[in-house]
Amino acid sequence: MLDDGVAVGLSVTFTATAQPGVQRRLTETRIGTDPDPSDEGEAVTIFVRVRASSGGDRPRGSVVLYDRSSSCGDGALLGQIELDDDGEGSLTTRNLAVGFHTIRGCYSGSASFAPSDDIANQTVRED
Repeated sequence: MLDDGVAVGLSVTFTATAQPGVQRRLTETRIGTDPDPSDEGEAVTIFVRVRASSGGDRPRGSVVLYDRSSSCGDGALLGQIELDDDGEGSLTTRNLAVGFHTIRGCYSGSASFAPSDDIANQTVRED
């Protein structure tokens, strides 16, 4: 099923490997939602920002979003956000059911940047 261009119900696996002799810099992923709380059927924007622990380069790549997730790769796939030149991006969805959600954003890393993840809590109220 597609809603706002987001595939639902797909399985995603990612692996980030370093080039020999290249040390990957640590990253910090931040994720948030707006509005929180939201009403049933209301559009919720999930935004992410990935930063490197050192240096001026911004991590590139993507962040995979999971709903009701205890770890990366676990839970229902919400979608994937491609990071822009500033290491940021967002996705808007109306697919969140009534209740409490733990939304996890998983940055897959790259040859230069280590993977990282973060969670945002979202409450969806019955309309």
